[in-house]
Amino acid sequence: MNLADGKISKRQWFRMSYLECVTISMMMIPYITLSLAGKYHVLALVVGLAFVVLYGALMLYLADFVPCGYINAIRNHMGWTAGILDVLYALRYLLRATLIAVFFSMILQRYLLQSFSVWWIFLPFLGITLYGASKSMEGRARMFEFLFGWMVVPLILIVVFSVSNIDIGAIMQGITSQSEVSGVFKGAYAILLALSPLELQLYSCPCVKEKDRMGGIWLLVWILFTIVFSYLFIVAILGYGWTASDTTASFNVMEAASFPGGAVARLDYPVMAFWIIGVFAVVSGYLHQTRDFLYSLCEVKQKSGRVVTFVVMFAGACLFAYGMQFESAVKYGMRYFLYADLAIGIVFPLIVMWVKTKKRVKWGIGFVCLTVLAAIGSVLIGDEKLGRQFVQNDFTAIEQKKETLEHRDYVQEMQVETVKDGYQFTFVIADIAGYEGENSINQTLYHVQAENLEMAAALYQRENERQLDFGHMKQIAADMTGQEIHPLLLELGHRSGISKSIPVMMETDGAKYILREMIKAAYGRESL
Repeated sequence: MNLADGKISKRQWFRMSYLECVTISMMMIPYITLSLAGKYHVLALVVGLAFVVLYGALMLYLADFVPCGYINAIRNHMGWTAGILDVLYALRYLLRATLIAVFFSMILQRYLLQSFSVWWIFLPFLGITLYGASKSMEGRARMFEFLFGWMVVPLILIVVFSVSNIDIGAIMQGITSQSEVSGVFKGAYAILLALSPLELQLYSCPCVKEKDRMGGIWLLVWILFTIVFSYLFIVAILGYGWTASDTTASFNVMEAASFPGGAVARLDYPVMAFWIIGVFAVVSGYLHQTRDFLYSLCEVKQKSGRVVTFVVMFAGACLFAYGMQFESAVKYGMRYFLYADLAIGIVFPLIVMWVKTKKRVKWGIGFVCLTVLAAIGSVLIGDEKLGRQFVQNDFTAIEQKKETLEHRDYVQEMQVETVKDGYQFTFVIADIAGYEGENSINQTLYHVQAENLEMAAALYQRENERQLDFGHMKQIAADMTGQEIHPLLLELGHRSGISKSIPVMMETDGAKYILREMIKAAYGRESL
């Protein structure tokens, strides 16, 4: 990469780097710390962010040490191992980009595009990010400088419209409860893994026109502020139990927010659309560096060579994504990310810096070979138990058939009461076929007895060959006690597409609650 043709301003660098680092981590860290460190999650957060500061400072320092660019430093100082490093880095970043893109595709399908296969979301998104990766560093920086506001504004909207739902007591549970020390450090290490995109500073920092160390300090400060604020905000909204219950539980904040007066019951649609920008930033960042390492490896200069490079990247990403369906691939992949990937990202730059300073290429080659052997050994003998907590069989789950919009029935209200073997559900369904004008939609009732809501919806689909859509449901009426509704609330907490701000009428005592508060109490084992 010719840095003379790719200089960026400090403002462009800050915005691009900020989006790359906080997009995924701000939604994952609350679950990471709560599930690993238990109720003593605050200590895990503090220790983890201390690790992040040290890691970020190291990356910024190493970036200053290679003003000609990290890839050029490898090519100039590492001898014949430069080709090995090019291959390893290209595979690392392509695998990281694929993992994030697959995770993002599953989230998008779960919350927005239930009618689409994950592959139909993943493939177009991969194509778009590859297009973004084809631009120069300057082109990417200009693009994210413009898109930065489109990412930040929706987050501010969530804060504004959800601030009344904050419960400070949910945060204090982490200070007053005990937990094992091992869980605290596991959570802290997982936080460091979540913020590993800081490694991209090795490539963007040397491209900044104005050299200012305070810029790096301010970047770390803003990242820490965003992580802490979003962490406290999510835990205060959802509570300890709900946040720790599922990998994607933090995304329920979007369904819990609503405009005052109920003008817009769900903010997850617009916010998820803007969240795409942040994911696009980090995925295209990894693919951009994959491209540069492949260019360096093959000395690509012609347009035909560039085209072939992107075809190889596209095929490689699809191969990685396909491999995530197999249990053995998931097992070794988790071991790699837990024990090898972060270590490689730290050790290799240190080796390059040492060789550049001491001029001992042979020693550097030996250290690279030892690091690769250690990484292979950790993958073969490591334990993936920690990673199991995050995968939860998402990658290996069997794809379920999703009905198109034309084959859905929209539930406006759900009535539920207890029976001997579960619940008696009554769905009030809008008769779209009989629509003749405003306020003229008729309603039909469907009664079904089932153990849970998922089974009830499956029975309806089996009998009518149509899928129930709960995205427009306005109310739940429950004729049962708080203890009897508890299992149903736990299920609703994991069911996407239902606004968590709708009212729940408890007919036994005539009380009216907000669904979000009832789910939060159910996960916290509190009395309604």
